[in-house]
Amino acid sequence: MKVFLIAFFFSLSYHGYSQSISQHLQSNTIKVSFPFLLFSPDARSSSLGDAGVAVSSGQNSFHWNTANIGFSEELGGISVSYSPWLYSLVTDIHLIYVSSFTKLGSDDRHSLGGSIRYLSDANQPLFNGSSLVSGDFVSNDLELLGGYSFKISEHSSVGLNGKFIYSDALQNVSPDSLIVKAAMVGAVDLSYAYMSRKFSVGKMKGCWSWGAAISNIGNKSFYSTIENKDYLPANLRIGSAFGLDVGADHKIIVSMDLNKLMVPSSSANVNNISAIQGVFRSFNDSQDGLMGEIKELTIGGGVEYVYRDLLSLRSGYFYEHPSKGNRRFVSLGAGIKFKSFGLDASYLASLTQNNPLSNTMRFTLSYMFN
Repeated sequence: MKVFLIAFFFSLSYHGYSQSISQHLQSNTIKVSFPFLLFSPDARSSSLGDAGVAVSSGQNSFHWNTANIGFSEELGGISVSYSPWLYSLVTDIHLIYVSSFTKLGSDDRHSLGGSIRYLSDANQPLFNGSSLVSGDFVSNDLELLGGYSFKISEHSSVGLNGKFIYSDALQNVSPDSLIVKAAMVGAVDLSYAYMSRKFSVGKMKGCWSWGAAISNIGNKSFYSTIENKDYLPANLRIGSAFGLDVGADHKIIVSMDLNKLMVPSSSANVNNISAIQGVFRSFNDSQDGLMGEIKELTIGGGVEYVYRDLLSLRSGYFYEHPSKGNRRFVSLGAGIKFKSFGLDASYLASLTQNNPLSNTMRFTLSYMFN
């Protein structure tokens, strides 16, 4: 191929993963389509090292674990999250996430809601085979999601999402007769959450929770006229959290998530493998055997301190193996509440050099219906 536009654009848009629209591109990372579906959208969980499957219980749970909405003490809510994406490199890429939910019925066992995720890339340069700028392009990614949560019992809840995904990355650009067009696909998420009753820890009260979510299960998609299609970023997330009431005014929450991308390794011959087959194959297809599968796991965790449900301070850590993306960062965040309003912010400090995610900031404004 004579055109190197892929390297520039995908290095901006992909959060540790790289999508290939050319079979000639090689990478140690697992290649997927629509990687923006994995971007952490809200400020709270992103400040906890991207740990959210067992801690988020509000409207932002649609990304992490929809089942957690069943444990929300609020009747409903709405939030808007914004991030100037890859701010250390460019200033005109915007990640916007709007989500809302409401409880249904008198027993509050049913919850319904949805979210909109939008990634807007302004004009970016298009490079030709001589590494010279030959034009520019605009890319837009969109996810429309509807979610339902059902509280099975006092301590268990399940969730289901249906989503429509659209991306016009490099639309109408035709490098070397490779026609790139908009991609559209549907997908589903399944989730479960458990929350224990409060128990005594010395003179304090504690609560333990855990959750699991399988997200982005759907057909393969493609951006071009080539026969090969890319898998959606099907993802398995498992995590746990422990909350401790330290007196009447203070609370500490410790959380941790494990993630496994359920997509066949890029080195495997996956052209004739369906999306569902790929999910199961992803657990036993690494050329490095068991150690290779372990390297594909990412881990994130954090600690949150809450004062009187008015002020929150957060810190977290995230790790990904160097051969699978090398995302390693420390995150910091804070949140304040005033009556039904809440404002949260987070900051990401990369532990690796030349990481485009370094200095990433997120802001979330929320309103809860009491």
